[in-house]
Amino acid sequence: MGQVNYSAAKAGEIGFTKALAQEGARAGITVNVICPGYIATDMVKAMPKDVLEKNILPQIPIGRLGEPEEIARCVVFLAADEARAHHRCDDDRERRAISRVIVPLCG
Repeated sequence: MGQVNYSAAKAGEIGFTKALAQEGARAGITVNVICPGYIATDMVKAMPKDVLEKNILPQIPIGRLGEPEEIARCVVFLAADEARAHHRCDDDRERRAISRVIVPLCG
């Protein structure tokens, strides 16, 4: 329960990011979005342990929560000059480069 609003908000942020990246790319502005899964934040760690172990962790491919420091390293990398060439193609047939976005999505 409660995933519709979360999913819609996250999809909206990703769409916003793609559009902003398209508009800013010609001006040399890169935009990146980071959409982490479950991160070991106070909010997530406040979940009942049995819910976390039985319902959440089994769905995570690496079998554990992400750490805030792991996300921080991504942010630092994407904010660095070395990341300026990183982009993705929205459609391989069209090969439209999209600069990625740093818009951290929490939760």
